[in-house]
Amino acid sequence: MVPLIPLVRATCLVPHIRWLEARDRPVDSYLAAAGVPGDPLEQSERPIPLRSAFAFLRNVAEGEGVPDLGLQVMTSASFADLGNYAQVILGGRSIEQALQRASRAMPHFCTHEWLDLRRQPGGAQVIVTFSIGTDQAALHQAQLLTLTFLFALAAVTRNPGPLAEQIRIVPHPELGFSHLPPEFGAIATPADDRVMIVSVGNGVMATPLPRSMTPVTGPGDHDQAWRNLRDQADFRSCARMLVEGMVEDGTPDVDLLAKAAGISLRTLQRRLAAEGTSFKELVDQTRKRNALAAIAEPGTAIAEIASAVGYASPSALTRAVRRWKGKPPRALREK
Repeated sequence: MVPLIPLVRATCLVPHIRWLEARDRPVDSYLAAAGVPGDPLEQSERPIPLRSAFAFLRNVAEGEGVPDLGLQVMTSASFADLGNYAQVILGGRSIEQALQRASRAMPHFCTHEWLDLRRQPGGAQVIVTFSIGTDQAALHQAQLLTLTFLFALAAVTRNPGPLAEQIRIVPHPELGFSHLPPEFGAIATPADDRVMIVSVGNGVMATPLPRSMTPVTGPGDHDQAWRNLRDQADFRSCARMLVEGMVEDGTPDVDLLAKAAGISLRTLQRRLAAEGTSFKELVDQTRKRNALAAIAEPGTAIAEIASAVGYASPSALTRAVRRWKGKPPRALREK
């Protein structure tokens, strides 16, 4: 079952963030404007709202005046930025096996993106679909990023030939394909159904990956933090993961959660109530978990912990800890 809140691992934004930082551009402003919680560089495997990721890609492309942004930020060296997902893919012995692994691992990486490999005479089609709606400019950037990922995968093989024979992709709403490099523009056609299809020949599919770049791992080889996102189908679990990032930012916002879910505030409140919780309760539970974990670690002042988890003062944290445990923070530490 697919979760009700579309999620993607924050690692999908890391190549863009590094690109912005290298140019001394306002990364934090772009992240905040798109509603991306937490720090994608520090916790790249944390799930973030897919709608926020779409907005971030579009905003950066427009704000920086780089309509082919996806082609600029993703290179063969960027695989390391994609974390566990890249590790799984590079476990394949050929491009075809790498794409098969990418398809199987996608539920661990994104809840509403689908990557399928369909064999056809002379080669195969790589079919990429997003099962939520978004504006054309954001979808164009997301598809460009996926397309460049495929080309970067081919680049690590040092295959001199072209990767794709034909590309169906959503055009830029204003520029069409005129901003794409000639090697892309010559084989690009509009994807009227919003589904990207890349046609690849048998020769490319059989190209081996260098053994030095193929860590043999799979989705089951990673820790519990990289579990299958689509299996976490209850609304409460999805909301809790997003609230954790908001609390770390110090900006828990119920309106942002409703926007991430693509529903109204009242509908969000009703769905959380149906799951036996509320936004306030999710925030309180996250603060409690973070505070107790920090108190258990010696060396951090109570005032610092209070500020980090969102309490107005050390005394407010102390009252909360007394309510939870019947003892003040100092007594817990002594114990």
